Amino acid sequence: MDGSKLEQVVNAIESAEISWKMRLTRLVDGVETYELVYSDGTRLEFDNTDDAYEHIAQTKRLKAARAAIRALLGPTKAMVDAAYAAADAYEAGPAPRVWCGLSSAFNAMIEAALEEGLTASSSADEPPQTVAT
Repeated sequence: MDGSKLEQVVNAIESAEISWKMRLTRLVDGVETYELVYSDGTRLEFDNTDDAYEHIAQTKRLKAARAAIRALLGPTKAMVDAAYAAADAYEAGPAPRVWCGLSSAFNAMIEAALEEGLTASSSADEPPQTVAT
């Protein structure tokens, strides 16, 4: 592996593991309750294993996505060069603009995406925010 950003993202996704255990905690009059406990101490109850396994799958997907986004921090030289090339092309256009702090802006955007992922999972009823460009 040559350490490209793509390989960093792949490695991050592959290493995004979660551990959990599930057990039947109640069985009363044919009604089951399962307790799902993640390694971070989060405890959840489910009425059936299908819902518990769906939660586990969703948690794995979110952890892999967060790992992929985190792997984007610290742009490679090629990424920075591409950003400067885009800035040069933009400035050469009819109305030059000033671009500054590309690396800082990129990292801030990635950090914001990570934070947004945390708040979005806790407020799934709210529509996603978009930014006009």
